[in-house]
Amino acid sequence: RLSGLRALAVLGDASSVGMLLDVACSASESMSKEALTSLRQISGKGVDAALIKQTQTDDAQRLKAVITSLASRRAASAMPRLLELASHESDDVRTAAYKAMGVVGSFEHVPAILSSLLQADGADADVAARTVVALCRQMEDEDQRTAAIRSAFSAADTSTKPVLVKILGKLAGLPALQMVTSEAVLRNGDLRDSAVRALAEWPDDAPLDALLTLAESSENPVHRVLALRGAVRMLGPISSHSNEHRLGTLKQLLACATSDDDRKTVISGL
Repeated sequence: RLSGLRALAVLGDASSVGMLLDVACSASESMSKEALTSLRQISGKGVDAALIKQTQTDDAQRLKAVITSLASRRAASAMPRLLELASHESDDVRTAAYKAMGVVGSFEHVPAILSSLLQADGADADVAARTVVALCRQMEDEDQRTAAIRSAFSAADTSTKPVLVKILGKLAGLPALQMVTSEAVLRNGDLRDSAVRALAEWPDDAPLDALLTLAESSENPVHRVLALRGAVRMLGPISSHSNEHRLGTLKQLLACATSDDDRKTVISGL
């Protein structure tokens, strides 16, 4: 039977899709894996369309298998249906749909996924955010890369804005930095917390000055520690500053440290 499944990867066509999905959903682990491999490799005409048609089912397990296959085939034609499945009643199906969109989608799909994210919460919002980050990274221009997220920010509710700030932190760039820094200084509650954490985890050393200010003056002790540790990290291998500037900033941070652990953190950066 394994040999037969392997043969379908070469000889099969759109009419083989239903049978392969049956095996993927009901057979042993080895048979299921082989069936999914054949679904990924089969090259007959209309296979993607046949898989998309198979999403018209209430069986969550089968839906996951279909979505997995569409992602493995990088079936861009599935994007409209995947967007619909992002609101499915099954948690597993929604998660699979968002992950698949990160593979088969493109930068032009970001606004639609953001629209879905604004209606999501919890784990859905997190996986949708990772999908948005993956697609936005296809755009080299840092202004265009984050334009849709910055635009969506004003329409987002208080529970979603922290997720958007986290996305901006992952994507970086000057426009994103300006918005996140503003939120870290002007806002309160979860939004400020998310902004401070985004600055502390920034992929380059662009927020160094903002973190130094937070480490010196934030009224929140947790934020002071996050800012201090983030600044020390930015004075390490990713630093774009001279050794003289690094040393001077570390001295400033050492003066901000209020615990032995934080002092050790700063000294480790010397």
